Amino acid sequence: MCGRYVSPKDADIERQWHIGATHNWYPENRWIGMRIGDPDIDLAMMAKSQGAVGIGPVTKAGDLQKAIDQGVEVVAKGGVCVVDARVLPGYDAEG
Repeated sequence: MCGRYVSPKDADIERQWHIGATHNWYPENRWIGMRIGDPDIDLAMMAKSQGAVGIGPVTKAGDLQKAIDQGVEVVAKGGVCVVDARVLPGYDAEG
């Protein structure tokens, strides 16, 4: 089978675009229902509420290594840790 790989997220967005075009919806709204934000979810606090160690949110690249080191230390001692590392909306490693 030949073809390009389409991630499930991209497939969903393409499907939303197709449905929107069929119903004359605005194409710039095709992400609605698939993006969570405004306000962003505080994943570190959610982790704490479940008994894990929550670190973050980490918003600066310079702070990420320290957060990872803290997380590794927690896990090495047998704990559970979530590092809430934020990236800019729309970030694409290929772009």
